[in-house]
Amino acid sequence: MTQHTHCLISFALAIAMMCQTLTAQESVTMTTVVEGLNNPHGVAIQPNSMTPFVSDSGNGRIVKIVDGNIEPVITGFAVSPASPDINGDVGPLGIVFVDDTKLAIGTGGWEAGSDRVSLFELSGDDVQTADDETSGRAVDNASAEPEQDFYGLAIDQDFLFATCRSGEQGLVARLQIQKGEAARFERLGDESELKGMNLPTGITTSPDGFVVSGTRGTDQNGALLVFLDPESGDVRTKFDTTLMGIVALAYGKRSGRLYALNHDIDNPEASGLYKLVARRRNTQCEARLIQQMDRPTAMAFASDGNLYVTVTGDNGKLVRINGLDEPAED
Repeated sequence: MTQHTHCLISFALAIAMMCQTLTAQESVTMTTVVEGLNNPHGVAIQPNSMTPFVSDSGNGRIVKIVDGNIEPVITGFAVSPASPDINGDVGPLGIVFVDDTKLAIGTGGWEAGSDRVSLFELSGDDVQTADDETSGRAVDNASAEPEQDFYGLAIDQDFLFATCRSGEQGLVARLQIQKGEAARFERLGDESELKGMNLPTGITTSPDGFVVSGTRGTDQNGALLVFLDPESGDVRTKFDTTLMGIVALAYGKRSGRLYALNHDIDNPEASGLYKLVARRRNTQCEARLIQQMDRPTAMAFASDGNLYVTVTGDNGKLVRINGLDEPAED
């Protein structure tokens, strides 16, 4: 038994125990941090300052939110009409901090073959442009249809994981970071196993070191929750869900519980924040609604336990959910 397989079994047992103790509804409050964003599609919390950074995608820029004000950080990203799976015009999409000053950005506004993951070294309050990246790469796969729309990003030690698409095929890719720069960027996993998963978008890494991706549902099936080995890329297990579009995933930093954002195009009332709980006797995952939202797109936990979520809706905004990530009871 490999170390990762042992971790996955431990994870499954732990989440089964959670089924016995979790209540049906957390006591949470949601407040608006800022409004006036244009199709926001990414959020990351700077580790030391706990400042929220947002991908203001429709405006082709990355901004930070300081005292309720929108402050530009990186501007000049290409913007174009989104694919059918993403609403509105898009530029930068997923974002994540590699360290306190290095920000990784997945693009979505360039033509096919030009989208990439870029690394930027932030320097105080200076506003940078998209040309100021310190390093960046597209996926190393010249023989295949080019990858584009790097929707979700997640970081784990020396690797950055991204969801993207190649034509109609959804993919998970892995970018190696060496000495602070983007190195090898490759597709992760057996494509035959990933086919039929219908555009993975949400992505995170589990406390046990697995890459966890969520997909969009189809007319026949709900969205899938997929666990991949970060080294081999093999699909270790899949959970069926009743959600129709898992656009973001995040583990609580204190509780270790897994949360998902669901964007249900056909049933907007089902869109919102959910807690995912595995059922003990099969490969299904129960989704418990925590907070209804109008077209949520991305989320990130801060170290204080608060959750930040970007919402497109009629007025793009960033909201904060307090009281969600309390330590799990023994």
